[in-house]
Amino acid sequence: MHVDVTMGNLKGRTLSYGNWPRLIIPGDHVASIPEYPQSISLARSELPADPRVPAARMTRELLIRFKWDLSLDTIRNLQSDIDR
Repeated sequence: MHVDVTMGNLKGRTLSYGNWPRLIIPGDHVASIPEYPQSISLARSELPADPRVPAARMTRELLIRFKWDLSLDTIRNLQSDIDR
């Protein structure tokens, strides 16, 4: 299975933490690219089994474009906070 996602209109956008309570983002996290296409290949069983794993990987790659390098474990912890 192949997943393609393109995030557009990014240039000059900053990260905010409005949906992630208790999260403080220190530093200057502004995107310098106009768009960011991502493509991943997955085993057909991987996405239905745990969609948060590939989502965390894709999120990490996007956040790096905002000069914010989080570990996959941190992103997974943030994902679990969203469900609460």
